[in-house]
Amino acid sequence: MSLGAILAMKRLGLWVSSMGAKKAIGLFSVLYPLSLWLVFLSPSFAASCLLLMAFGLSLAVLDVATNVEATAVERASGHKFMSKLHGMFSLGGIGGSLAGLLSHRLTFSALYYLSVVLIAAGRFSGDTLRRAVREKTLLSLMATLGFIGMSIVLLSSSPGNALVGFLLLGLGISTLVPLMFIIAASQGEGDASKEIALVTRMAYTGMLLGPVIIGALSGWLGLQLALWLVAILLAGIALTAKARRLSVPPAANGS
Repeated sequence: MSLGAILAMKRLGLWVSSMGAKKAIGLFSVLYPLSLWLVFLSPSFAASCLLLMAFGLSLAVLDVATNVEATAVERASGHKFMSKLHGMFSLGGIGGSLAGLLSHRLTFSALYYLSVVLIAAGRFSGDTLRRAVREKTLLSLMATLGFIGMSIVLLSSSPGNALVGFLLLGLGISTLVPLMFIIAASQGEGDASKEIALVTRMAYTGMLLGPVIIGALSGWLGLQLALWLVAILLAGIALTAKARRLSVPPAANGS
């Protein structure tokens, strides 16, 4: 699925720009669930793989187009709501994980549900924080909070302390993605499709390669040491966010 999105991502920004974000959202809102439905009707493994690539492509188009349109509306209206939109995405994850929790009563589902709830809560408060703190500073602060949380999890010897660490980690990473979209969109002029497509491509590449890299390091160093890579990456974001010369235009009415 991620492979289909990554392979198309180089051209995806141009597609969305030429088609228009609104039209892309309308079209691929239909193609996205349709491609998933066709996977279950697939007659062969090869066909299933192709349909899953189409499913990933449709999701990627929706990701890019929705964030492009949200950025354009933010700029035009002067209201900051990008983080809330990502919070609505997290509510979908809450619904899915709650359904899994009720159906299977799995402890993992409960932990996942808790983490998604924390991420959603952080995202719904993210726009309020954006009004008080500059985006670059907020990105650095939230990455620092995520680093502290991940470090507590990895150093903890008790479940209680680990839960506190997961709480801080969830809150810390909750606003990173919307902030990165906002900052990336601000680097271009006019239509932000190209910049947002680049960030989306990096996100999908991480989803595809992240588990592979962590798994390989786990076999070599053990899972606990391998997961320090996540903490190191969060620390890197925290240290470099404010150092980069990035400009984020203020909202028109400051709201």
